[in-house]
Amino acid sequence: MVRFGAVSGRQGQLRALLLGSVAAGVFGLTAPAVAEPDACVIVANVATCSGNQSGGVREAEFPNTTDTLIIENVTSDIGSTGNDNGVRWAPGNLGNTGPFNVISDTGEFAIRAQSSGFSLANVDGQNVSLDHTGNIFAGARGVEASSRGFIANATSAGDVSVAVEGNIVSEGIGISALSQFDDGDGDSGDAIVTFFGDIVTEGDDAISALSIANHNGDSGDAIITSVGIIGGGIFASSGVAGDGNAGDAQIQFSGRLTQGSIVARSVVLGAGNAGAVELSAFGDIQQGGLSAESVAIDGIASAVSVEADVDIATVGTAIVARSLGTTGQGDIDVAISGGRVNGASTGVAIEGGAANSLSIDTDATLLSAGTAIFGGTGDERIFNEGRVQGNVDLGAGLNDFNNGLSGVFNTGTVIDLGAAGFLNNGGFVSIGGSNSVPVTAELTGGYVQDGFLRVDIAGGTSDRLNVSGSATLDGFVNATVHGLISQTQQFTILSAVGGITDNGIGIEDTFVFDFDLFVNGNDLILEVSADFTPADAILTPNQQAVADHLDDALTAGGGNLGAVFAHLGNQPDAASFAAALDRLHPEPYLAQTQSLLFANLNFADGLMSCPVKGETAVSKYLSEGECGWIRYNARRIEADRTAENIGIEEDVWGGSAGAQKEIAPGRFISFAAGYDKIDQTVDDRAWADGDVFHAGVGAKFVRGSWQLSAAISGGYAQYDTTRFDVLPGVNAEGDARYGFASARLRAAYLFERESFYVKPLVDMDATGIHRSSFHEEGAGGAGLDVEGGTDILVSLAPAVEIGGEYAVGGNTVRPFLRAGVRAFSEDELSVSATFYSLPQLEPLTVTTPLDQVMGQVSAGLDLVRDERFDARVSYDGMFGDRTVQHAGNVKLRVKF
Repeated sequence: MVRFGAVSGRQGQLRALLLGSVAAGVFGLTAPAVAEPDACVIVANVATCSGNQSGGVREAEFPNTTDTLIIENVTSDIGSTGNDNGVRWAPGNLGNTGPFNVISDTGEFAIRAQSSGFSLANVDGQNVSLDHTGNIFAGARGVEASSRGFIANATSAGDVSVAVEGNIVSEGIGISALSQFDDGDGDSGDAIVTFFGDIVTEGDDAISALSIANHNGDSGDAIITSVGIIGGGIFASSGVAGDGNAGDAQIQFSGRLTQGSIVARSVVLGAGNAGAVELSAFGDIQQGGLSAESVAIDGIASAVSVEADVDIATVGTAIVARSLGTTGQGDIDVAISGGRVNGASTGVAIEGGAANSLSIDTDATLLSAGTAIFGGTGDERIFNEGRVQGNVDLGAGLNDFNNGLSGVFNTGTVIDLGAAGFLNNGGFVSIGGSNSVPVTAELTGGYVQDGFLRVDIAGGTSDRLNVSGSATLDGFVNATVHGLISQTQQFTILSAVGGITDNGIGIEDTFVFDFDLFVNGNDLILEVSADFTPADAILTPNQQAVADHLDDALTAGGGNLGAVFAHLGNQPDAASFAAALDRLHPEPYLAQTQSLLFANLNFADGLMSCPVKGETAVSKYLSEGECGWIRYNARRIEADRTAENIGIEEDVWGGSAGAQKEIAPGRFISFAAGYDKIDQTVDDRAWADGDVFHAGVGAKFVRGSWQLSAAISGGYAQYDTTRFDVLPGVNAEGDARYGFASARLRAAYLFERESFYVKPLVDMDATGIHRSSFHEEGAGGAGLDVEGGTDILVSLAPAVEIGGEYAVGGNTVRPFLRAGVRAFSEDELSVSATFYSLPQLEPLTVTTPLDQVMGQVSAGLDLVRDERFDARVSYDGMFGDRTVQHAGNVKLRVKF
């Protein structure tokens, strides 16, 4: 039996229970207006107000026989001059039996008032209705309409109907409709609100429809229909404080509720029956929840139904459905057809009732950090085709949970269906949800499966379902391995006190994990064997390095690599397994080493040279002078992807500046500084944004047909790197930093003719590139600790250059063409790394090929003038088996 306190306090209890935060007594009458409304015309029983109604509309001068008020064709806002009420009418107080109707359309104008926008009040128990179109701005109440009955002048309260189409802004209540019999055993009428529009309030009370019988009469129906954005609670209640029957309560809502809850309630505090309650909501409930209640303290409660296609996020209970009666209770039906229903303490609470049901459709999600579904004394049947997450506690009735073909049930630790209840799983039951921390769920009842049971395995433990009854098993187990502590382990994933019937439950192996299921007494055992280097896997050396490293990680306890193991372990075949391994290793960082090698060679190529016109002590083709210069270059590097290694696309925009000075006849020194901006893509696996800074000095000696030169250069580089999809949807971010230095020696000899020359030359370069160690961010356990390291490469580049000199318009033009090869001392680059959660392991090392021999071609044009300024335009190309570089250069010189 449900009690709400002593009988002597029923009226006060009823108001507190029914009204909640809706203030009582807001319908008390105030003194009538004393000024006749402007431009109102009385014809028979109809008052029509139009034109300028800026002073408000008042009933003071309406004849007592008036039963209809029409407001139309207004030319101003109503009540805009600051009166307390925009429209006020208290009809029937002197004997007119009504019914009383207001029909209002303010068009483009609004009703404005410091107190109530519309106040329609009757105290003789007659029916009242309001049909208004237009916007309302009010200080206390947007619309209030009431019919109240007192034993001195009425036997019942009348019906109250409010229909509004427009927007309402109010500091207090938006719309209220009240039918109430106050001081005798009379009945109250229906209270109906129909609203299309938006409401903004400063409180929690936006719309209320109340039918209240304060003693032993019957109350009417309370009905609300609302479509729009509502800034406060919606409350429909039919209630009896004594021994009478309460009417039905209905709410239909579509839109967005920005604060407050939606409550539909039928309550009898004495010996009477409560009415049926229906609540439907479609849209978004941003703070509160839904509540539908039929409560009879000493009588029979009726059926309760809730239909929701709505998003709810609340710290309390998202949906309450209650049918509580001393001598009988109705069925409770809750249907969640869509949306996301999230109650931090409880998702859906079903209290009382008889044959109760909760359905979650395919587009719906019901979840809670506490109890997703709570049941009471009734018999609950749960039908899930959507997603349920959290604990389930269905109480003492005859209960079952039917998880359908498309249903996903992410359990909590408690599934209490009662000793005779059953969890029937035709879809997916995931113990604890997708969680790398194993969970043990306690099921009170039995378990029948022909769908999937999903378990997580981490370290030495697994998810587990303990069943108090029997378990009948078919379908499949779906296991996700986050880590093992040995190559083969066994786990108890289900235990049933009432025994296990194995009807053929199975599990599918993956490419990495071999699974075996068997029943041992009352336990279902899962055996897992792992091998990241299976014999039938055809892996590249880099893939093999990662696989070996993961095997080592597995035997070391797995570290924080659960997501990596789970991803790789679920790969169905060798090809997908190999592709997943490729995304885990650090080979993309080797593209940056190759990038810096080419950048340094390019900078050294432009470090010196200030040719001058005319004969000097040496050949005109070797004549040098003093100048300052600036150089701009753009480069494109492409490296073909192979079956084993990465492909690269790189665009570089660079600039440098320097000067050359003669320190003795035929002897020159030079210096320069430069910057490159690099945009690098590595297949679909990585992208890097690089900044490279160069500096260098050089020396040149020219004598006869010989030209000897030397240069030292170096610099600093930073590459902001993103490795894509190291795990599905997970990127790794690395800040790779480099220092580099190089030395170059060049020897050239000139064979000269009058109009052309041939110049054999050879460059020898030694380049060192140091990578600092760094840690990747953003990828969790799949992130790498990349070790620092230094690559030293020596190269030899013999070439032959031919060119000539021609006079063009007073200027000297020197075209040239150079061809040769460059041979490197190494044919691959390497980098080492560990997964950062297991730094104690030996690092994995991967390599990428470097074309050991590359052809080189240069072609260009020197413009040498007598004036101070001259220039060079050139193209440089490098061509290897898999790598090609194209570069364009423009160099402007100013002579000293």
